[in-house]
Amino acid sequence: MKQIWTRWTVLLILLLLVSGCGGNGRTTPTLPTTAAGDVDGPGGQGEILATQAAAVQAEYEASLATQAVATVAAQAAAQSTQAAEVIAEESPALATQAAELLEQGEAALENGTLPIPIEPGSLTEKFATIPLPEGSGTVEVTVTEAELNQAIAAAQAQAGAPSAIQNPQVRFTGGAIILTGALSEPINGQLTVSFAPYVENNTLQFEVVEASIGNFQVPPAALQTAEQTLNSSLGTAMSQLPAGTGLQSVTVGEGTMTVVVGRL
Repeated sequence: MKQIWTRWTVLLILLLLVSGCGGNGRTTPTLPTTAAGDVDGPGGQGEILATQAAAVQAEYEASLATQAVATVAAQAAAQSTQAAEVIAEESPALATQAAELLEQGEAALENGTLPIPIEPGSLTEKFATIPLPEGSGTVEVTVTEAELNQAIAAAQAQAGAPSAIQNPQVRFTGGAIILTGALSEPINGQLTVSFAPYVENNTLQFEVVEASIGNFQVPPAALQTAEQTLNSSLGTAMSQLPAGTGLQSVTVGEGTMTVVVGRL
């Protein structure tokens, strides 16, 4: 019996020695492994943390997108409100301006004239920018010989075609406008015409007082050309008076002419 226990003891010791050693007599280290479904292990915890991080990121991005949409919508609504307020505020003024332009256009068609460009420093600008008279008051505008001569030269240059009266010049004297120039047709000669200006129906008119062309009788066509020379310069400038105003009187002095403008 004692021999049997001895054998089993030796056999057990040998088994323990064999199981504790590798083929080279060294202990073989092993790494911890995580079984599938083991959430308590390091691998399982890492997967859970990664899933939670992805969920937080997705929720954050969705929140930012919602905030961006809300901000854009709010800005668009504010701009639409501002645009509506500006349109509501400016519409009456724009409608008034459009009505005035339409009225001016209809008047131009009836009179056979169109609005002319207003050059800075010109006689036309002088009449177009006069201050509006208050109530039943009036405004006086002074025209010099130099201003009218400049307006005549500009009108002839704008016309393009040569004028029948070459180098026309005007003088203010003796209550009349004296126009002189070289007439090329229907006859040649130095033309001199004296005009007495007056106002009728708020419009400037001219009356021929005296006319001469050397020893010849002045043809009616020459008088019409001379009057047209004044109408295309002085008359056109006065036609640009601000809306609601009109000519009341005109007086010619020595070297200057005074025009009185009042409300219609």
